Amino acid sequence: MKKIIYVVVTLTAVGMILLNMASAKGKGELDLFKMASVLQGQNIIINKWSLHARQDLENVQAQEKMNELSQQYPDLKWKISDVNEKWEAKAVMASGNGLKETLRILSTGEGDHLQSYLIYEVTGEGWKKDTREFIKKAVVEKISGIFHEKAIIFSCIYSEFGDKMNKSLPSHVNDLMQAFEAKEVETLEEDSFISTTAYSKFFSESIKGQSEEMNLQLGVRTQGLGGKTTLVVGTPIITVEY
Repeated sequence: MKKIIYVVVTLTAVGMILLNMASAKGKGELDLFKMASVLQGQNIIINKWSLHARQDLENVQAQEKMNELSQQYPDLKWKISDVNEKWEAKAVMASGNGLKETLRILSTGEGDHLQSYLIYEVTGEGWKKDTREFIKKAVVEKISGIFHEKAIIFSCIYSEFGDKMNKSLPSHVNDLMQAFEAKEVETLEEDSFISTTAYSKFFSESIKGQSEEMNLQLGVRTQGLGGKTTLVVGTPIITVEY
């Protein structure tokens, strides 16, 4: 298995997920900060991070929402595509210094099966001294301004290790599970890849799985002897390809 793309990318699956999650607003410290603190405590360098907020538009038309946001943010330049019953409008809100903020409005299906979503995503490189303050001020303010209803927050952190990692993949995953005080729900293990789904009391978001709550995913992949090892951590689930 070379790549894992979690079902969160699939809009129909996202609809099911949203029914089982609570809003992250008003719950104190962002889960992204908690995740970064744990990883830094393990001396893990953060190469990239992302914060992804989304909302089911329900009865609001996608075009109508785009017009509303255009009035709210008049400098936005939208790129629109309409292919195979999938309509998408995308605009870059800000870009530079390793940061990128984007807005997307997605609509798929038709008639009674039409589903629409508003998505705000910010990605950054590294974790500098001012990263936390930037997110607290600029990003949280944007989320409050964009989403007038409940927004669901997904957080991911990506890290790379050189070829000197002296632990096996299972040992590395076990150490991280202990650091997050997490309980394993499910694990997929191959020679060069491990993906673990778990539950940790550290985080405010959670998803109802088939039998248990889950709110942490770890993905570790190695390229073999002399190659790099990559780590992706996400809460409540990983929303990026790895």
